[in-house]
Amino acid sequence: MTARKILLDQLAACNDKNAWFVSMKSALAGLTAGQAAQLPSSGGHSIWQILNHVHFWTERYLARFRALPLAEVKDNSSTFFPPASAAEAAWQEACTRFSALMAEWEKSLAEAPEAKLEGPIRPDAPDTWYFAIANMLLHAAHHIGQIVTLRKVQGSWDPHQGVS
Repeated sequence: MTARKILLDQLAACNDKNAWFVSMKSALAGLTAGQAAQLPSSGGHSIWQILNHVHFWTERYLARFRALPLAEVKDNSSTFFPPASAAEAAWQEACTRFSALMAEWEKSLAEAPEAKLEGPIRPDAPDTWYFAIANMLLHAAHHIGQIVTLRKVQGSWDPHQGVS
């Protein structure tokens, strides 16, 4: 199995195919906008804020992969932004946008020349794109676990989605 194939499998696992952990699609399935926007009583971020954060970094790395200009990021905490509206339509749009972003990553990864994937993410960086994409997917998997945990605390988790 090639490194590209492994990354494509991990991309699917983070997006919509349950594997060793549930996908983002399963982690968000059946969640209402109100549940997604609910802040944990112990502090921290809402599920929606976590999804916004994962989307932000996944989109940013896709832009970098495509050699598009990037805006400066002041700090990581700003990427956990709350929803502009807690309406159900806005929540569904956020979920759809993430899924579409992952489909764009899948297309870009599948079509990328091997030399690009083996090359550095920036001229001054030692990390290859293979390494960076693997870490980006680990980042998504970490936050998917947080979302499932928050849903369990809320009582909104459906164990039929893959984790009891």
